[in-house]
Amino acid sequence: MQRLHDKDVTGYLLDKKGESIRHLCLPAEVSTKVSPPELKEFYTNGLLDINRLNRTVLEEAKVDLGSRGYANQYEQSPSEDGGNIIKKEWFQYISNNEFERIHTTEPIIFFADTAYTNRSEENDPSGIIATCRIGNALYITKAKKVYYKFPELLRFLSDFALANGYTHNSSIRIEPKANGLSIIQVLSAQTSLNITKTPSPKDDKTTRLNAQSPKIECGRVYLVSDNWNDDFVDEVCGFPVKEHDEYVDLIAYALDYHLPNFNKTANDLAKFF
Repeated sequence: MQRLHDKDVTGYLLDKKGESIRHLCLPAEVSTKVSPPELKEFYTNGLLDINRLNRTVLEEAKVDLGSRGYANQYEQSPSEDGGNIIKKEWFQYISNNEFERIHTTEPIIFFADTAYTNRSEENDPSGIIATCRIGNALYITKAKKVYYKFPELLRFLSDFALANGYTHNSSIRIEPKANGLSIIQVLSAQTSLNITKTPSPKDDKTTRLNAQSPKIECGRVYLVSDNWNDDFVDEVCGFPVKEHDEYVDLIAYALDYHLPNFNKTANDLAKFF
């Protein structure tokens, strides 16, 4: 079938009944997506159907549908290879040791997207990232998602910040949804943490991510290497067809805060010459 989202019919069945069903995936061109892999032997010159779906037909489809539409219809994938709006290869990586070497007095700033719930309710998780600007680059040092109800979520946010570089110059910036406002109020009243809200977004997620994508594409976003990297990159690059998008909101907030849009004028540049 044509794949449009991680939670389309195929995605739903693979998630719920993956152990009890047989999954056949036959993209038009041979690739790592072929499942089971032994079916690759039925491809001819890398094509599933050299008569109906020959090279000419497929190249025309790529032009007509675009890379994402082609991935949906001919590659049996809800996301195009490498990512949709954001590409995986755009992210830079740095070891924790190297980050600690270049990090001096720059404060760690935290961004949180909160939803107090638990996994059994099949609701959205809460997400938080720890970030830092060094020079003209954004460094994301830690990212995590949890399913917690209100009391546990309050403790988690506090513990996460204190364990990941919080100082008196840091702040925890929380998305101002209804539950976010409650968390801001309680943490501000009951702790000495610097709690504030992120500005309410005026545009939708897609518009905001597109606006920030040039900063990622030109290599201004570094991820400190850790086991959270894959999930973070998979979600951001898979947007808008992933089940969850908390990290999409958080990276857009972080980029807008640390690397606000600005244009250098001739006078700004003159001092360098």
